[in-house]
Amino acid sequence: MNPKISGVLGPELVGSHFELLKLKVTQNQYPESYTPKRQTQLMTLTNPMKVMTDEDLHALEAYLNSFK
Repeated sequence: MNPKISGVLGPELVGSHFELLKLKVTQNQYPESYTPKRQTQLMTLTNPMKVMTDEDLHALEAYLNSFK
């Protein structure tokens, strides 16, 4: 999948910053100052991925931003 392209279940992910990734992946929440790109709840996690470390999330952030 290309993170630059919006999909059926979610918007493009390129440019996602660490704080957004951490809250969304580990707690299924958004930062207070962030406005979601879509108002749907299709990507709601029933079991957030609490096992992802900050190192994992920084690697994900770098990967997503390599598509800019």
